[in-house]
Amino acid sequence: MSEFSKTNKISNKNPIKTNVKEIFELNENFKSMGEKVERTIEVQNEYVHKLKDMDRKKVEFSSMVSHELKTPLVPILGYVQMLQKEELLGKLNEGQKDAVNTMIL
Repeated sequence: MSEFSKTNKISNKNPIKTNVKEIFELNENFKSMGEKVERTIEVQNEYVHKLKDMDRKKVEFSSMVSHELKTPLVPILGYVQMLQKEELLGKLNEGQKDAVNTMIL
């Protein structure tokens, strides 16, 4: 239409063919972009799944390590508390008291 207004003549170009070709190319590009977005979403979902699995394993590991560390420390703490009671084992000298108090903290 713009060519007619410039020259007052109808162009021999077929605007329908040009538009169909352009629409076809746009459609192909749109499909290609859609496929890329789908692949990106799939990759993201895989990463999310892996991260959730790693987080679950981290929590399990932390729980297990915490339990394994606490188990032997509980009796040790009990023995240290017994050392503080003079009626059980007698009086401690200052160096021994400092050592016991350090273990309690």
